[in-house]
Parts: sequence; C-alpha cells; structure tokens
Amino acid sequence: GEASTTRPAETVTYQTPTGMKASPVFSRVAIAEVSDRIYVSGITAKEPGDNSTRIRSVFDQLKAIVGEAGSDMQHLVKATYYVSDDAISGDFGKIRQEYYDRQRPPAASKATVKSVGVPNRILVIDMIAVPAK
Repeated sequence: GEASTTRPAETVTYQTPTGMKASPVFSRVAIAEVSDRIYVSGITAKEPGDNSTRIRSVFDQLKAIVGEAGSDMQHLVKATYYVSDDAISGDFGKIRQEYYDRQRPPAASKATVKSVGVPNRILVIDMIAVPAK
C-alpha cells in the first residue's frame, strides 16, 4: 500500500467554540494534526529577579528548547502554568503577548500553587508542542 509521509499544511489548528471569546494569550481549543509531540516540563527562571525578568527568562528558555526540538513558538499546543505568586498575572499576560502569535496561542491552564519546587522562583511552565514541519 501507499503510506503517506507528508504532513498536513497546518500541524496545529486553533478554534474558539461557539459562545466563547477568543484570547490573544491562550486558545480555547488547539488541535494537533500530527502524531509527533514535544513535551517540555518544568521551565523556571534561571535566576531570581523582578517579575518581568523571571517571566522573560522562562519564555526565552521555552523558545530555545522548542527550537532545538524542531518546533517554534507558532506550534505550541498546550501550556500549563504553575504560579506561586498571583501578583505576576498582569506582567505574565502582557509578556505572553510578546512571545505568542496572537492567532496561534496554545490552549492553557494556570494553577496557583504554594510553591513551584525551586527556591525563589514563582513560575513553572510545562508545554506540549508539535514539530514545525
């Protein structure tokens, strides 16, 4: 038989269900159109700093990690954010917009936790992505 080795034109499609509002920083539904997945876990700031510095540290690492794994910031599928200080919410929302494609943000959940498991850190990200090609 003929096995197709070509990928679909879009490896991730994003949807907003009827009656729900779209957001520039997360999708309500992200559908991975390929079987390959890239799982990234436990990204936290490399060093302490103000909230903005810590958040950018996490996203810079995410960008580098998915790049090395054959993906990019336009092929993120599912994010889980763990925060131990809800005071970062304002900065976090603004900074995500600098890194995410407004038309292609990952589906996401945020949980406030007592600790993220690393001293002096307030944010941990887990991410699922798919290859860019």
